[in-house]
Amino acid sequence: MSLRSEPFDPDAALDRFQSAWSAETSTRYSPATPARGQCGVTALVVQLIHGGTIEQTVVGDEAHFYNRIDGERYDLTAGQFDDAPEYRDVPVTREAALTDTTTEQYATLLRRYRALLD
Repeated sequence: MSLRSEPFDPDAALDRFQSAWSAETSTRYSPATPARGQCGVTALVVQLIHGGTIEQTVVGDEAHFYNRIDGERYDLTAGQFDDAPEYRDVPVTREAALTDTTTEQYATLLRRYRALLD
């Protein structure tokens, strides 16, 4: 179940997220690498708005979250890495992704992303 009825457009979504990400949505944010630290919070917003599931892999010693929608993997925060992660595609709960963010960061990104949809 998603809040939007049209098909997911990853390019449009990435453009919106790049406008919405900031130090208020992740403490690891960097203007040079805006996707840094945004994976959990972004995956949560994508799932809420566009549906699908949240999946996880491990990069280094940290969990990395991304989405699967209609059978396709979408990692909108892959730009934070020099090399693409080795995706393990482990389905996880929203609660697991919430461990990577705060409720304030999530609320901020959700509000900004929704505003950019209109």
